Amino acid sequence: MVIQPYMILGEITKTWPMTKEVFTRFGVDAHTDKALERVVSGPKLRKLLHELNQVAGSTHRTCIPGG
Repeated sequence: MVIQPYMILGEITKTWPMTKEVFTRFGVDAHTDKALERVVSGPKLRKLLHELNQVAGSTHRTCIPGG
């Protein structure tokens, strides 16, 4: 997993702008300096992390060329 629960929401969207759509779908305000785990918990957090990592995991910021 690239995105972790302890990461700051504002930093996540700054690094991976395409995650904003996922946060919107989950009803989470991504413009905060709080950690993801402080805003969302339980099963919703697990589902959100899964979707965020699906989106962020295939970007140039996380993929190694030729890897």
